[in-house]
Amino acid sequence: MQHTTPASSHSLTARAPAKLNLFLHVTGRRADGYHFLQTAFEILTYHDDLVFSLRHDDRITLSCLRSCDASLIDDAAMAALDSPDNLVLKAARLLRSHYTLSQGADIVLHKRIPIGGGLGGGSADAAATLIALNRLWGVSAPTRDLHPLAKALGADVPVQLEARPSWGVGIGSDLSPLDLPSHWFLIIFPSTVVTTGAVFQDPRLKRDTVPITVEQYLAGMETRNDLEPVVAALANNRLRRWHRGHQGEHISVDGQTVLRFAADIFTQGLILLARSIIQPAPIPFHTPLPPYARSYRPPRGPSPGTSTRSRRSSNGRSRRSCAQDIRFAETRLSDLINLPK
Repeated sequence: MQHTTPASSHSLTARAPAKLNLFLHVTGRRADGYHFLQTAFEILTYHDDLVFSLRHDDRITLSCLRSCDASLIDDAAMAALDSPDNLVLKAARLLRSHYTLSQGADIVLHKRIPIGGGLGGGSADAAATLIALNRLWGVSAPTRDLHPLAKALGADVPVQLEARPSWGVGIGSDLSPLDLPSHWFLIIFPSTVVTTGAVFQDPRLKRDTVPITVEQYLAGMETRNDLEPVVAALANNRLRRWHRGHQGEHISVDGQTVLRFAADIFTQGLILLARSIIQPAPIPFHTPLPPYARSYRPPRGPSPGTSTRSRRSSNGRSRRSCAQDIRFAETRLSDLINLPK
């Protein structure tokens, strides 16, 4: 469950962490257009912040602010958040309607997670809203009771509601917990934007990948992202050429490139290494580091009656005995890489 902190009896704050799809297989397509998927979710502590304040009337208001370190969110993206269709407002209205409430709330969203980057920022904000208002409005429903509401809001909202590494099937919202080995990630956002909707509607998308079992995945079976070939085809040639030059170092997730590193490399050295890969010029140690986050793990064990299975790390240790940190560095690909035209 996501982290909430009471500021007073009439307000509280919540963190909405980003997610990564460590692989994504498309195994079929439903009659309603949704796709059957298999995926493994990782949760980061790179997060949006939300502040919820109780109102004395039934109005629900939303103010969206750009966090001071949100370098990838431009004015147009921020303006797009100011909409009655924002998932935060939808989540608040849905919760209030479902439990027949009359309270209102003022919500302030401090946006940090890039919009449209495949990190589930909007879904995380919606999940945080369900959890926070469930508490602020005195509903106090258990998290499992919020899952039907989360599914109604979007396929990625349930995993953000749990905010822990998970195995996802169905449309990605049927979840079971995973205990994953620690990795370091550098996430690079290219200047070319490819929307998830465009990828799933593309006739070139492979939709018949044979399902694998969670045991096969945890044993290290090779996986892929079925969206990647379509993303590459829709993206520009410079991005595709850079991908080919870094085979084996990256996984691609809904429009960004993820460079993955070993778990136990020293933090400062990792960032310098990662930046040297994408920027050949020497980097002095005093270079300011880009925004980062540690891997997020909720402060509780698995739910009663569930088993948490562990994917072994490269040195044979389980996720719990590995280093906990994940560095998350964001920057624009076009600003850092001198690619051939």
